[in-house]
This record gives sequence, C-alpha cells and structure tokens, in this order.
Amino acid sequence: MRTLLSLHNTFHNRRRAAAAGAGITFAILLIFMEVGFLDAARINAALLYRGLDFDAVVVSRGYVSAQRTLPVSGYRVLQARGAAGVESAIPILIETARWLNAAERRTRSCRVIGVDPAQSPFLDPAINAQIDAIRRPNTLLLDRLSSRRYGAWQAGGRVHINDTPLTVAGEFAMGTGLISDGGVVVSTGTFREIIGRGPEAGYDVGLLRFTSGADPERVIAGLSATLPGDVMVLSRAEIIAREQYFWVHLKPVGIMFRVGAVVAFIVGAVILYQVLALEIGSRLNEFATLKAMGYAPGYLVRIGAEQALLYALLGYAAAFALAYCLYELVFRLSRLPLHMEAGRAAVVLLLTLAMSAVAAVLALRVLRKADPAELF
Repeated sequence: MRTLLSLHNTFHNRRRAAAAGAGITFAILLIFMEVGFLDAARINAALLYRGLDFDAVVVSRGYVSAQRTLPVSGYRVLQARGAAGVESAIPILIETARWLNAAERRTRSCRVIGVDPAQSPFLDPAINAQIDAIRRPNTLLLDRLSSRRYGAWQAGGRVHINDTPLTVAGEFAMGTGLISDGGVVVSTGTFREIIGRGPEAGYDVGLLRFTSGADPERVIAGLSATLPGDVMVLSRAEIIAREQYFWVHLKPVGIMFRVGAVVAFIVGAVILYQVLALEIGSRLNEFATLKAMGYAPGYLVRIGAEQALLYALLGYAAAFALAYCLYELVFRLSRLPLHMEAGRAAVVLLLTLAMSAVAAVLALRVLRKADPAELF
C-alpha cells in the first residue's frame, strides 16, 4: 500500500513529474560524464606503459611523467642489464612533436616513441610483426586511433612530423594520450633526426625484463642499492600508479573532473530536494488527514522517502541510457577510452542513492507542518 501511494503521488501530476525527472536525470547524467571522463583520464595516463612489455623501469630521480622527465644515461641502462635477475634492458625515447595536417596546413601534438627495432618492447603482436619496417630511415608505425584531425593517411603514404617527411610503414592500435592527439613509433635513429636529440642526451626510460623465476621485489631492491642515486627503479605497478597520480591528482584535467562530479552531486541533491519539498508541501493537508486517521509519523516519512527513491531510480535509468550513448559518441569522435562499465555504473548508482537520501532528509522536515488540527 505504501508503494502504491508513493507511486500515485509521484505520477498524479504527470507534467510536474516529467519536469522533475528531467532535472534529476540531467544531474545524474552529469555525474556519469564527469566520473567517466575521470576514469578515461586514469586509463589514458597508463596507456603507454600498459602497452609495453617490462617488469620494472629505470628512470631519472627527477621523473614526473613519461613526457616530463630528465634523461637517463645509456650507461645506467647497461649497468641495470648486467644486474642479477635482469634478462634485458631496453631504452626508449619519448617526446611530443608537431604533426602537420597537410590539407588544413595546421599542426597538432603527436607522441613519438623511439625504439630499437631489434629489441621490440611492445606487448601488441601487431606492432612486433611490423617493427622491422621502421629499420628504414624516416619510416614510422602510426597509431590508427589517432585523432581524425590529423587528416587522411595510408600505408606507404607520406606525413610530416616536425617538418620532417616520413613514410607510413604500418599501423597499430594503442590509443592516444592526454597531451597528444595520437602517436607514432619510429626507430631511435629516426627519432633523433625528428626531435634533434643526439645520443649524448640519453634516454627517457629504461625497460627491464627479469629472468624467469626471479623475485621482482628482490631484483628491484638489488638494483636500487647498486645503481647511483641519479636514477630510481620502479616496478610496473609503481610506474603506472605514478603516471595515473600525476594526471588525475596533480594536473588540472583530473581535478576538474573530480570537482565536476561533486558539483553534479550537489546540483542533483538540490533539484531532488526542491521537487520533494514542493510535492510534500502541496500535499500537507493529505498528510495531516493520514495523521488524523491514526497513521504514525514514520509511515508518512516512509511515503516521502519512497517517493525520493522513485525519482532517483527513474532519473538514474534515463541517465544511464543517455550516458551509454554519449560514451560511445565521445569515443568515436575523440578516441578517448570511454565506455560504460559495470563498476562505474554501480558507483554512480550509489551516488544517486546517497543523493536521494540527503534530499529526503532535508525535504521530509516539511512533514512537521502537517497538523491535523489545522484541518478544522
């Protein structure tokens, strides 16, 4: 009976219910989008390292992120290669360059990864199968998930990076980063020609692979003890966590999305509070009548709480459907890894329920005014 009464109260005025539902849906949709973008930023921050085959890294003591670090001497990489438990040490170069869209005569940011083709550091078999192609000077492998703003390209075609003409030798799919619209893989020789960094400048990261059966913690501890203090050795999990922390907690992009989610939660709670307060206020005589008939105050509170829950769940269902479509649209347009996931949907549902509870607690205070004596 209580549920039927709350349903009746919710949909008695359908126009008001539709307007209220639209406002609540909008607020929950904002939460979906802000949380989604925050997760996409976290995933994007780790795309590079998740695509590389390594157990630990040697990086500069001044390491901030993959594209904000001091160089590591090639000699340090050689020292790490000779340590017990280390099977191989592969130096890589990372830099942001300018990609020229020839059709629009405009440049966009492009992440350039320089590797030794003889020591392919990638997990993706598609990259490893084509890695020999970049042995030729001025050739590259292009991330096909790069922004469409780069313009058209094709295998065998020519592109320009930092005003250097290069030939597209093949494609792969890794995903774009947060500070560039796409990426390419080139040999170390081509990298140095494009970027203008000589061998004396060192490398950005040294990737370490451990021998089978080696204890990663013991190997890392041994390397940290023997290598000089200008470098540090981090496990795969640690370097990924550092990269994500930098982009999500220190850079404005992560802070903006977190603040946006909080603001959306507050807006949703305010909208739901206003809807409930108006709904309950317009029915004070009815609630007073129920009191006069002997219904306990707790019963009236449950009716209002159920109505708050109904509004919240209906808004959540509509926002979920809209967010699912918007996620796919954003992915197609920007290639951000934005897809609906069960964990994110559950988090937003919990936030929606919390928003409903806060609004109900504030709005149900109006029931104190429901006095049976005022009916006569």
